[in-house]
Amino acid sequence: GGNLYKVKDIEKDEGGDVTVGTEDGLKLSFVTVGDENMILMDSESDDRVFMHAFAIMNLPAAEGLVYEDNSDPEKTEAVITTGLEEILKIKEEKEKTSIGFNFYSTLIELNENMEIVRIHQNYDVAQ
Repeated sequence: GGNLYKVKDIEKDEGGDVTVGTEDGLKLSFVTVGDENMILMDSESDDRVFMHAFAIMNLPAAEGLVYEDNSDPEKTEAVITTGLEEILKIKEEKEKTSIGFNFYSTLIELNENMEIVRIHQNYDVAQ
């Protein structure tokens, strides 16, 4: 999030997620996404993912592109959609009714050819 924090305590849950308590009273959560990746969230203020847009790139979609929609806080499992055409329909609808595929809530996975193979969207308080 662009800030430096002094760690006061660390907790690790059974799933491997880590919560860090800071000296100024914040709880920062390192949450597992997929098999190998983690994101950092401020779990006490607005559950936003700590990230910033550094550049905008136009990347091609890989064959078999998958969208994992985990943006509904009422559902425990992500809704999976496959195929670029279907995903673009969802993206268009989300841009009309919500925040779209905003970088606060959306992660992409690239293959070695710099093609998008997976789009994962989490809940964001702005939607």
